[in-house]
Amino acid sequence: MTFLIPIFFEGHYLIVVVSAFLLAGYVALRRRWRMMYWFQVKENAYEVHFALAYGAVLLIGVLLGNVWVGLIPMLFMSFGDSATGLVRAFTQRRHIKSWDGTLAMFGVCALLGIWKLGWYGLPVAAAASLMERVPGVDDNVTVPLLSAMLVYLRPGLLAQL
Repeated sequence: MTFLIPIFFEGHYLIVVVSAFLLAGYVALRRRWRMMYWFQVKENAYEVHFALAYGAVLLIGVLLGNVWVGLIPMLFMSFGDSATGLVRAFTQRRHIKSWDGTLAMFGVCALLGIWKLGWYGLPVAAAASLMERVPGVDDNVTVPLLSAMLVYLRPGLLAQL
């Protein structure tokens, strides 16, 4: 869906922001009422944090006048973290942070970063991948926030994207 936002919602990005926050509320409510066990895990509320971060980072991009400041971090989180999970599932067979998953995330994020940020995308991808590796914090929040900050700090970005 993140790839489709600039195509179908150009000029109407607040619809996506509000939808992300509504989704976070719905998923949080379902955690209390009747969990959706096909993707929710009793021990954590990471899916709620993901939806909140999605809306918050996209809102930051909208408020800054460049939606890509919010979209690039969410592409990193959506696709990069998925690559991490898939690699871990096949190589570790349990939910732990591992270097092979981190390298998979870096590969995916590097491609996305270079696509929209040029060579500056490589250090942003590296920072996002290393942030995902930090134990004890929810990478669904830290990776998008750090990535958004780094994308925003890129010299000349707002005029370029």
